[in-house]
Amino acid sequence: MEILKRTKVADIALQYKYSALVTLDYNEIISDALLKFVQFGILSAPVLSDRGIEGGRITCIGSVDVLDLVCFLVADTKHSPDWREKLKQGFKKTVFDALNASTQNPFYPVQAGTNLEDIVLHLFQKGVHRVPVFDDEMNIATILAQSDIAAFVLQNMQEGTDRELFELGSKTLFELGFVPGLVLSVKKEVSVMNTFDYMMGSKVSGVAVVNDYGQIIGNISASDLKGFTAENAAQYLEMTAGDFVKRQMMAISVKKSTSLRSVCSLFVNLHIHRVYVIDEEHKPIGVVSMTDLMKILSRPGRIV
Repeated sequence: MEILKRTKVADIALQYKYSALVTLDYNEIISDALLKFVQFGILSAPVLSDRGIEGGRITCIGSVDVLDLVCFLVADTKHSPDWREKLKQGFKKTVFDALNASTQNPFYPVQAGTNLEDIVLHLFQKGVHRVPVFDDEMNIATILAQSDIAAFVLQNMQEGTDRELFELGSKTLFELGFVPGLVLSVKKEVSVMNTFDYMMGSKVSGVAVVNDYGQIIGNISASDLKGFTAENAAQYLEMTAGDFVKRQMMAISVKKSTSLRSVCSLFVNLHIHRVYVIDEEHKPIGVVSMTDLMKILSRPGRIV
């Protein structure tokens, strides 16, 4: 796609300043990291360290996101007889301990002069959600996320400044080749602990919650961990998925006839990473994720 090829990372990184970048120290504890995620409304942060670096130079050694923290806190405690205490102690561990605990958070640094097409083709459409951006002196300057690409794309879809994007945004999911398929979901009676366990086993960051009729009533994702603390985590994990989602915004759903522009608008304006495609009975028949949007951008005209 020509507009992605000619646009550089630096062109859309509007807050390209060191002061605007939220970072974590490698020995910062997980409870403090989660508080920082809530405070700044973020889902991940680069981890900085001077450990083992010649001259004490601070460098980025990776990043930690909410899925890493879910995997680190839940996977190691769920089968332990004293899991509540073990969970509480997990919040005192450092973010260094949780680096890439999900195995889905690879560290792929990019340069500010990289074009967006390369990032979409080689990283984002393959499931990488965000990458650290380094300047010419190899200092980390900002984070580029799938959501930044979505915001850039939506702007050009709406303004009609790029004909290819404008026409692509007008197509419906059906016209883009959406095919109903299996939707990973849990019944409302399943515990939040088992829901997170199911997510980890399925290598996904979110699942639908359905009622007895198979209708979608909510969504549980790794980002829900942002509300957890050492004091309330066990209580939340013991809740049923049905009760847990009552605390949240309803799962966002669309139809096969929904345009890609509308889906992209939901992603950007509601700060979400997936929408569920439902049938006339309000049953989920598919999911369109931010990664799917990246795939469409890498192969215009097709959703898969």
